[in-house]
Amino acid sequence: MHAPSGDRWPIDARQVIIVPDPDHHIEITNANRDDLADFDEKFLRSTVKAIVARIDGEPVALAGLWYMSGLVIAFCELKPKARPYKKTIHKVAMRIIAYAKSRHKFIFAQISDDEETAERWLRRFGFEPYGDDGAYRLCQA
Repeated sequence: MHAPSGDRWPIDARQVIIVPDPDHHIEITNANRDDLADFDEKFLRSTVKAIVARIDGEPVALAGLWYMSGLVIAFCELKPKARPYKKTIHKVAMRIIAYAKSRHKFIFAQISDDEETAERWLRRFGFEPYGDDGAYRLCQA
């Protein structure tokens, strides 16, 4: 993984990060419209900036930022095949959060009831509960 650079989105559009794995070809790159639709058509918005991880060509993880009604919302969608790669997921998420923190005072996220580690994971990045409906907020000092 590379450290985030000043004004760049976590993955340069010309760059593909290959994750070493002797059994699979794993790559991380900017998400395109097909990648967004593979996860959920709700992501097909011009205000979504995301990266995708593919294992042997199959999209298995999507993460990024969604700019909606003046809010910045961080998101991460994982398919079961992505779960063994927790360290890589965490490193990429750190890059996305660093990018967002360098530009926005508040970043929001919504935990999923289906993801039992979501709360712990968000707290690791500095998010705190915001209200009582599963929303979390990261506030820049």
